[in-house]
Amino acid sequence: MNIVYVGITHDNTPLYLRERTSFAKDNLNEALLALQREKSILENVIVSTCNRTEIYALCDQIHTGQYYIKHFLAKWFDLTFEEIKPYIEIKIAEDVIEHLLLLSTGMKSQIMGETQILGQIKEAYQVALNSGTTGIFLNRLFQQAQRFGKRQQTVHQLNQKPRSISFQTMKMIQKDPLLAKKKLLLIGLGEIGQLLLKYALASDLQTIYLLNRTFDKTVKYSRQDPNRIIAVPMSRLEALLPECDYIVTAVGTTTPIITEEMVKAEKPQAFFDLGLPRNIKGIKTDSNHTYYNVDTINQCIEENRAELSALYDDIRDEAYKEIIEYYKWKATLNVTPVIDALRHKMGTHYDQVQASLFSKVHHLSPHDQKVINKHLKSLVNAMLKEPIMTIKELDVDAYGSHKLDFVKTMFQLEKESDQLMDTNNQTNIITVGTRGSKLATIQTQMVIDQLQSIFPSYHFVTKIITTKGDKDQTSSLSKIGGKGVFMKELERELLNGKIDMAVHSLKDVPSQLAEGTMIACTPKRASVQECLLMKEYKSFQDLPSGARIGTGSLRRVRQLRQMRPDLEYVDIRGNIDTRINKLTTENLDGVVLAVAGLERAGFYKDNLNLHTEIFNEHQIIPAVGQGSLAIQCRSNETALIQLLRAINHESTETCIQLERQFLACLGLGCNFPIACYARIENDGQITITGMLASRQSELMVVEQLKSDPQKAQNLGRDLYQRMMAKGGLDIMKEYAQESGEIHEG
Repeated sequence: MNIVYVGITHDNTPLYLRERTSFAKDNLNEALLALQREKSILENVIVSTCNRTEIYALCDQIHTGQYYIKHFLAKWFDLTFEEIKPYIEIKIAEDVIEHLLLLSTGMKSQIMGETQILGQIKEAYQVALNSGTTGIFLNRLFQQAQRFGKRQQTVHQLNQKPRSISFQTMKMIQKDPLLAKKKLLLIGLGEIGQLLLKYALASDLQTIYLLNRTFDKTVKYSRQDPNRIIAVPMSRLEALLPECDYIVTAVGTTTPIITEEMVKAEKPQAFFDLGLPRNIKGIKTDSNHTYYNVDTINQCIEENRAELSALYDDIRDEAYKEIIEYYKWKATLNVTPVIDALRHKMGTHYDQVQASLFSKVHHLSPHDQKVINKHLKSLVNAMLKEPIMTIKELDVDAYGSHKLDFVKTMFQLEKESDQLMDTNNQTNIITVGTRGSKLATIQTQMVIDQLQSIFPSYHFVTKIITTKGDKDQTSSLSKIGGKGVFMKELERELLNGKIDMAVHSLKDVPSQLAEGTMIACTPKRASVQECLLMKEYKSFQDLPSGARIGTGSLRRVRQLRQMRPDLEYVDIRGNIDTRINKLTTENLDGVVLAVAGLERAGFYKDNLNLHTEIFNEHQIIPAVGQGSLAIQCRSNETALIQLLRAINHESTETCIQLERQFLACLGLGCNFPIACYARIENDGQITITGMLASRQSELMVVEQLKSDPQKAQNLGRDLYQRMMAKGGLDIMKEYAQESGEIHEG
């Protein structure tokens, strides 16, 4: 089960589309129930404000869930999917949790640090709770987010530093030096209107006219200052408009309440439209009128950006601790392994039925087989949805443990699920194998820290293992065996039972693992970028012709030569410190290293005397798995695998699998100039970019493919085939003639 986020926000969505995709309060309950009926959706909450429409959902399958959520949005608002596709953002797992936590503090708002969003989250959650579309997982998450937001607002005194849209509107109005002679017309007394009235009463405004759809509410609020506030029925709106200098609308309505035809005043007027959908239509800024909407108001804000940026970093650090707490709680649930066991068992039955069926109807075309597959999967998912929805709530059921035992007996899940639950209840010692370099031990400790925080009853012991690649730091990798030289000793210890798991830099992992082992999980990926370190020169372009650049990667060399063919590229080996020292010992003008390794090793804190330049993934396409870690264990260790999956990052895993699929098709090692990088875009689409170059000529093939996640299972293979057709085959023939080097070591 996975938490999925699908959002349309102010970050990249124009106002006209935000108002088209805003859920009205009076039909939000209906929308929640409609979404709950979609495939794969187990729980859901919809947060819809003037700046965002966000759906948080618990899904039994990531890609199926996000697919149906995206298309639900388009269908609900009577839009084509292509209209909203460029603006959709997708997040999964801990990225969703981090986003909601930061959102609750106002750090994700258009006005950074505003406090209204916490109330809006609370209201959205309450509607979902009353609708019955939340359960144990989203209940926990939204309650945790509300507590976190409230605590951060108190700790950082955000509620004493007004940053709401109401505050900013009044701040602009108060710049008028003749404010004591001016009249304000405020339409709407919801949360925004009430807050604006509070700030207006603290100003020098002469008169404040209040209008609201419920007149009794208008009268009630006018009693706050009877000398200045005048309650007016909505029927008098058009007659009152010419008298006022400032008009502020904050009404939740789907149709405009002020139009161009209603504006007849011959004096300057300023209109502030705080509604979404917009309350004012047809009024534009000219010599007499000034018109603002939520976006243009935000553009006028002057904030202390440095202060807010530092505050964001502090709150984000606190959010990370909360994410760990959520996963620690999740790990204590007895229902999780039962659901995993049930889905695994049904998946096994599905595979058997599929194999049996296609052996009998092998005459079917690939298209027909694909259609049958799709319907078989739909059938399995439909049959599983209601049982999973029932099982997941058993941890909060008074007789939950008895009911869970019944489920396990009925589906014969006792052995498998008990093994998985043992990961939460047993006290075990887990031996973690790692290379002895500074970076390797740092990375291993990072993994242990994550696991320890979730499973405090486990004791993790580190065992340093020296590999062939560590012993020989002078020979080129192509001469001593390629990527495998950093792994074979670790794999041997793993298979012999001397260690339980091993932590690797994923780019060092060949596409073929030792039989009996597997990559159990891939934590969240770090930066995939490359960094050029220089003693004297400040940038890559400043380097003089003939400057010597050190790197141990042919992939980097071939791409750097595309930008600067006039430089000399020197093959170097060794750990980070060794390579940096070669700037002096081998008289190099620069060395290129991976940003992820530099960040993990704390380089940027200790080497401020060096100049740096970062190459992005478009300038230098990364190596397969760059920036990622791989946790390897024996493939029959079901309980350990389940434990390790607690720190798996789904997006990283999806992308890495496609990159390694491409690598497996090539059958080449790191001693060849190849690159591949897959990423999930904001709209949920997967983009994969590959590079293959000749070692003998200037021939280089670069291709990129993009796909919907549901159709991306073979995207790495598709990329390989596309590149072979575009010239890659000639390069592969060249490599085939190089004896003994075509396959990975």
